[in-house]
Amino acid sequence: MPVYIRKNVNFTPPSLDRIPLEDEDDYITDPDQLKDPLPQPYRMIDKVLGQLVEDVWDIVESRENERLEEGRKVRPPRHENTKSLEYLRKCGCMTDSGDGLYMFIGHSKGIIVIDANTQEKVTLWEEDRVDLQYIRAHIIAPNVYLLVSIDDMGFSRLHAFSGDKLYLLKHLNEHQEGTDKMIINKCKASKEGDYLGVVFENPESRDIWLEIHKLPRESWVTELDNIKAKLQKKEEPKQEVKEVKEEESTETAEPVEGTDGEKSESQSQIQQSQSNEDTAGVKFSQPSLVFKLKQPPQVSGNLSSSVYSTCQKVDSGEVIGTGQNHVLSTTQIELRKEVFDHLHENLLEYAPKDDTVDNIQDVNFHFLNAGKMIPLGLENPANLTIPTTVAVWWKDSTHVMHYSLLKTPGKDETKPDMVWPFTAKITSSAVSDETSLMIIGLVDGNIVLWDRYLGIQRGVINISDNSCIDTLLFLDPSICPQEMTEYPPYSTRTTSYLLVLCRNGAMYAVLMGAGGTQAEPICLSP
Repeated sequence: MPVYIRKNVNFTPPSLDRIPLEDEDDYITDPDQLKDPLPQPYRMIDKVLGQLVEDVWDIVESRENERLEEGRKVRPPRHENTKSLEYLRKCGCMTDSGDGLYMFIGHSKGIIVIDANTQEKVTLWEEDRVDLQYIRAHIIAPNVYLLVSIDDMGFSRLHAFSGDKLYLLKHLNEHQEGTDKMIINKCKASKEGDYLGVVFENPESRDIWLEIHKLPRESWVTELDNIKAKLQKKEEPKQEVKEVKEEESTETAEPVEGTDGEKSESQSQIQQSQSNEDTAGVKFSQPSLVFKLKQPPQVSGNLSSSVYSTCQKVDSGEVIGTGQNHVLSTTQIELRKEVFDHLHENLLEYAPKDDTVDNIQDVNFHFLNAGKMIPLGLENPANLTIPTTVAVWWKDSTHVMHYSLLKTPGKDETKPDMVWPFTAKITSSAVSDETSLMIIGLVDGNIVLWDRYLGIQRGVINISDNSCIDTLLFLDPSICPQEMTEYPPYSTRTTSYLLVLCRNGAMYAVLMGAGGTQAEPICLSP
């Protein structure tokens, strides 16, 4: 390929004489002058002022955003103090009647009943050296309330409030001479007062057990009606004489200022003392024991000497049990432990140490209405308001055991009718108001929701990987938003709202629907 090159073309470099000299002003010693032509120190002052303005503007924007976010929040209602009850300074516990009519307050000398509308004292029950620390109220009939209380010494009592009077129904663990002193750690009744669960503890032997009692609710109501009728007959002639004396005193006596309050207080104290004297010595029907549960023993080896006796003790395996009856001997269990220690000898130092402190065991229980999970014949679906089963789980246990309340006591009275096993230790539990939903909190930070009415498991939710579940609570759906979600072939609402508190102080809200979880757990406080 031909290349055409011009001939006689020479490049002559410039001579050194013709190269212009470099001007000293052609370069800068400060590179910042390319962006900012201001000289020092004005350039530094400009930078400081600019950075100060930017920082102030960032603070203004953050405060404005915080103010807007605070304005979008729904603030709870704020109520002012209407009346100060000065005579309630040494109170240990408090509860409402359930219908909003009365308040029951436990103080250092007994129980005070206050009208919720007028904040006036209705009646009181007093006894020396009784400092109540726990009190709950249950409606067992119209205008009849059952009170369950525990004092600081571990003594529990059952009271009934009816007709503006308090009646002592039962002293659950009254100490008698020649018997061991028993204290009560927990005492909880069902929603309408049909059954009562009591956790007893022997301080000397450190034994703990649970007793379930059937309360004679209907008998108590009839006995209270008879007592009120007798008291009314006694008070009618006294009331007539009192009215006559008041008419005579108003005609003859002159009014005195500043004595109305003192008279009203003295009259109320006299009436209360008279009512206590009238109700003292009255005997009521006694609760009946349904069954008694002791702490289940730890899983140990089979002590049978032959294969035949071992197979006789093992269950058939048709239902899930507690794991007590198995074919593994003590030698096999010890051998498996030795093999494990030998294979992981280099990692044993990182394993958690066993707690050598002998802690007192604790038991938790819930009364449940009829559902679709207990075998047929052990529940009464005709009356959905009366509990038919009780769910029990012990501290550091992985099983929730269900016991039927309708089964007559016998040899197998402590054998559970149904067992729920879990993969980790149980730390907390809660039941909805209608007892159709039950939530279980585990030590690994998971919660398990069961629907007892449908007989299915709603789901398993991981709340936290760093802390165990400490407290569970079902919230009232009326205070939570109800958003319709598309769930083919129809739309469903959120059926339950859960408040979860972890051991590290974090709080979460969980929204559960008919098909499981509707959203991720909402962190309320990290």
